[in-house]
Amino acid sequence: MPGCSRPIGELIARIGFDDARELCALSKDGADLVRANATEELIPGIALSEGVLEVSNVDVGDQLISRLQMLGEDFETEVEGWQVERVRDQLRTEHYFHGVYYPKAFQIDGRKYVHGIAALAGRAGAGIFEDRRVVSTTLAGIGRRNGRP
Repeated sequence: MPGCSRPIGELIARIGFDDARELCALSKDGADLVRANATEELIPGIALSEGVLEVSNVDVGDQLISRLQMLGEDFETEVEGWQVERVRDQLRTEHYFHGVYYPKAFQIDGRKYVHGIAALAGRAGAGIFEDRRVVSTTLAGIGRRNGRP
């Protein structure tokens, strides 16, 4: 799911609106890159599932509206606001209130992804070395040095 570990309002307060937008755009680019590689053809067993639902265990419907507008309009994120009834029907529990659904977000098996990317890198001729610092790289021929951590 693109985004940051901090709530969007907190991020804006910390680094400013323009930088927060730029950071979120980079996050979306990163998610697009992961999605492009997270296919069953490239990484069997990746278990990609579409859409992410974020729910609240307290009733904050009024705050949700302004957040949805900011995410959708200012940060160009595809989001849907879910009413309490829809959230509770979908999750089959009375414990949650409103929700934010991200239809373009996805979930994968992270361990399989990391191992799959390592296998793809190996097939392309890259070497992965644990506990080593990269000190230089080259895109032409074999030419690498491994530094100590």
